[in-house]
Amino acid sequence: MFQNRSGFPASLLLLGTISLLLFLGYELWETQQRNQVLTQRLLKLQEKVEGGSKSQEIYLSKAVKNTLVKQAGLIQPCYLNLLKSLPEINGSGKVLMDWQIDDDGKVFGAGVVRDSFGDPAFQQCLTTAISKIVFPRPPSGDRTYVEHHFLFKKKEEN
Repeated sequence: MFQNRSGFPASLLLLGTISLLLFLGYELWETQQRNQVLTQRLLKLQEKVEGGSKSQEIYLSKAVKNTLVKQAGLIQPCYLNLLKSLPEINGSGKVLMDWQIDDDGKVFGAGVVRDSFGDPAFQQCLTTAISKIVFPRPPSGDRTYVEHHFLFKKKEEN
């Protein structure tokens, strides 16, 4: 009977240890399951962000660029007026502009970042012209920032 009593605490300790190990094993398994779910969500979110970024790049390189080409008639008079008002310029130069396109395709915040002509009237004309253009709606449905280089070159006369 003495041996049974001394074995009882050891059995109880063994049973408690086994229970603790089972509990910890279950917690580990449950944590791994949650991590898998979170990893899947993170991968889906990453795909969505990368896909959105690609569609944004396509929007800027195709839709915005094509619209600018189609609307060149709004921009060209600014350059022609510049050539008339400043005949001493060599005729070619670069202009960096930026603007935002809202979710309806309308321009706001257009402005000249830098240009090689330095003529305020030319800059204002360009800003006004860009502000009149309506672009296709951005694929993100959000405001989109655009930065565009315009290259102006005098037409060579034969």
